[in-house]
Amino acid sequence: MLLQELFSKEEKRADVGLVDDVIFFIDHDDDLHKEHFLPIVDKLKSIAKEDKDEVSEIAPYFTNMVDKGCEIYYNKFKVQGRMEDIFTKEFKNQIKEKLAKKHLPYIVDGHYDPKEA
Repeated sequence: MLLQELFSKEEKRADVGLVDDVIFFIDHDDDLHKEHFLPIVDKLKSIAKEDKDEVSEIAPYFTNMVDKGCEIYYNKFKVQGRMEDIFTKEFKNQIKEKLAKKHLPYIVDGHYDPKEA
């Protein structure tokens, strides 16, 4: 072990598998999309037009969806442990950043715009 490793504050990262699993769950839950994702996209379309199209700028918009998604995931899959210990602020921030990074290009390019018939 290096001295730097011994004395540096270790940043605790969430289990990547659980992060990806929760993201998959959130992305494929119809109720979360209707209640949270579609309104987020509407807001972000106008924001992206103002050249605010960085992941760090739009990630906070996913907060309510991630909070609700984590709660539903926890209850549906009966995750062992306290919800607050598993779904920490850092954990949720990772999810928000990944969701923002995944969906930002589609929002900016207009893929989520309704198609005219």
